[in-house]
Parts: sequence; C-alpha cells; structure tokens
Amino acid sequence: MNALSALVWREFTRFLRQPSRIAACIGTPAMIWIFLVSGFADAIGTDEGASYSVILAPAMAALTIVFASIFGAISLIEDRQSGFLQAALVSPARRELIALSKVISGSVIAFAQGTVLILPVAFIEPQIGLVHVSGSLVPLACIAVGINGLGLALAWRVDSISGFHGVMNLVLMPMWLLSGGLFPLETASSWLRVIALVNPLSWPIRTIQGVFATAQPSEPWWLLWGATILFAIAGLLAASVTIGRGPRQR
Repeated sequence: MNALSALVWREFTRFLRQPSRIAACIGTPAMIWIFLVSGFADAIGTDEGASYSVILAPAMAALTIVFASIFGAISLIEDRQSGFLQAALVSPARRELIALSKVISGSVIAFAQGTVLILPVAFIEPQIGLVHVSGSLVPLACIAVGINGLGLALAWRVDSISGFHGVMNLVLMPMWLLSGGLFPLETASSWLRVIALVNPLSWPIRTIQGVFATAQPSEPWWLLWGATILFAIAGLLAASVTIGRGPRQR
C-alpha cells in the first residue's frame, strides 16, 4: 500500500505542477457549453421545461473528464519514454498496483474537474438544487473511472503521444458525441437511439439526466445505475488486465 500511495501522490504532484492542464480541460468544455447554449437556447428544450444549459451539463462534465483522462493517460506514455515506468515495473510493486495508482489519480483529478462544470447547474436552474447535483456525483465518478481505465489501456499499446491523440479522438470523441448528451435522446432518430444503447458512456449520462429530470429515460432506474457502475468496473479491469500483462514490447 505504501507503493500505491507513493505512486498516486506522484501523479497528484505532477498535476499540480501543470496548471495548463486545468485550463485546457475545463476551459474548452466551458466555452463549448456557452456557445451551444447561446446558439440553441430557444431551439431545444424538454417537456419538463428544463433549459438547454441544464440539458448540456452532463455532456460538458463528461467532456471535461475525457480531456482530463487524455492528459492522465499521456503521463503513462511519458513515464515509458523517460524510463520511470520500466523502473516501476521491476520494483517490488505489483503491476496491478501501478495500474490502480494511475486509475485512482487520473479518476480523482478528472472527477474534480468535471465537478467544476456540474456544480453551477444548481444555480442555473431553479428546479435543480444541491440535492440533485449531489446525486449526479456518483455517475460522474463512474464516468471518470471508466474513461480513465479505457484511456490507460489504450495508452499502454501506443508508443507516441501524437499517435495516442489520434486513437483517443477515434474512440472517445465518437463515444461522447453519440452518448445523447447534446440533445434529448427521446427526440432523436431511431438509429441514434440504438447506438446510444450500445454506447457505454450514454448510460451514466442518462443517469445524470434522470437525476436532473431533464429527461425521462424509458429504462428502469436499476438498469441505468447498474450499467453506470459496470462501466466503471469495465474501465478499471481494462487498465488492470492490460498493464498486468507486462510492458509492451517495441
């Protein structure tokens, strides 16, 4: 456990020394949020009367987590290039602990930044209070764990940072765009609803939408929450199994 805490603290220290990561991860989704709300404020709404800014909130928080997870996974590639990863792998620390330290630190950092965008909802929409926002933090944490685990598993197989950016844009951005977070999924085309059902990121986002009552998902609550938790477990297992197999041979 000493090795785990030391590795986690190392990632936190690295993050605090790179304030540009905070600006990039939070600033970009915030600007997209403002621009989309300004352009479509009167065009999109729900039967429940929620404003488009609230409809977008889960998606923007998820996008913040995606960006933060990309930076977190890039640190794995940097550790490999600097030789630190090889040193950690030959140390007494188990490979599963190395993977767990990356997932924990990356998830906490991504979750904290996602929370920054989800908290203002309590002040934007009168019908949504801190109770609703608090209820959204669990699925938000599941998004952080799931996305970070998936990102680390992909980073383990990529040698260069530029190549990893391409892989992440090919995998994570379509997941986010097709999650149903940018618009009410109930009014979307039938083919898009089918894609959303098989998209693991759509489940935690729909769970948050249900908590906010910006949509009335047709799925039962136990299925939404179960799929949300499974997404986090799948991400954790993806990172642990991939890294646990040993270093990728160049």
